[in-house]
Parts: sequence; structure tokens; C-alpha cells
Amino acid sequence: MWNYQNPLAIAIPGGQGPALVLDMSVIATRPQGMAGEGETSTRGPIASAFLPRPVIGAHKGSGLALVLEVLTGVLTGAGFGQDHAPEYLEAPDAQYNLGHLFGALDPTLFMPLEQFSSRIDRLRTEITQGQRVPGVERLILPGELEHERRDTRLRQGIPVHADAPNALRTFCETLGLDSPLAL
Repeated sequence: MWNYQNPLAIAIPGGQGPALVLDMSVIATRPQGMAGEGETSTRGPIASAFLPRPVIGAHKGSGLALVLEVLTGVLTGAGFGQDHAPEYLEAPDAQYNLGHLFGALDPTLFMPLEQFSSRIDRLRTEITQGQRVPGVERLILPGELEHERRDTRLRQGIPVHADAPNALRTFCETLGLDSPLAL
């Protein structure tokens, strides 16, 4: 029994060399002793905990970093690789030459919005209610903290360092401008 879970594969033409191919498919074979269809196991029931979990690290992490370097540097015409090495970026006249690539997918091209939303809600619940390692109080999803911070700041305002008004007044005085702050 082969088990493919959440595959991600990206191929990029390789110029003079072979294509850059990142295949992050998780392939799991059934553990030794696990009964397949129509078979019996001598070990009894085997929990899904024996199945491998996807890990983003080692070759997968470096492969993903390479793909992002191609998408945000090579493809956009911006700097990449050693263009962003610390010895270049720390120079007083450094040109950062950063690239960005944005993409958006309309989920309704794949399924009805209600179905997509329901599936996202289910995934969110599975992740946030998942098992935590010791010392981790809460599991969060990307963007969740920023969303909470936005809500808090809309209700309570944006926190400003205590010295900010004085710095703004001094800056305005230096330029001969009236401070926009009430004194």
C-alpha cells in the first residue's frame, strides 16, 4: 500500500543544466506488521501514529528555499543568491534589489466557495487542536497573530513609543514646520 499525502512538486527549466525539480510528496509504505487488505497482522491494531509525518527540513527545506529564490529573484529580475550576502548588504551604498512575486488563486475555480470554506475550517481546527509539544501553549496558523494584532489596534489604537511625540516635535522644529501634534 502506497500512501501519498499533500504532494507539492515544482519543476523549473534548468538553463544549460537539467531542470530544477522539487518533489515534496510524502510517500509512506505500510509499516512492517501492519495488515493490508485481506491480511492479518501478528501485531494487532496499529495506530496511524506509525505513519510518517511530512517534515519541511533538510533537502525539502533547502529545495523550497531554492524554488523561492528562483521565483522571487531570478524570475522577477531582482537580485538572488550572493547578491544578498551580508558583506554586500552591509555596505553603506548597498543596493538591496529585492524581488517579490505575488500570486492569487480563486478557490471557486476549483470548487464552490462554501465547500472550500468548510474544508479550510476543518483544516484550521485539526491544526489548532492538534497535539502540542511541552511548553507550547497554543498552536497558531500563519497570519493569525497579525490578524489579532490588527483587531486590537483597531479597538485600542496603535502603540507609540513614549518619546515619539518629542522626536516628532524636534524634527518639525529642525525643518521649521509646525508640529501636527497638539501641545
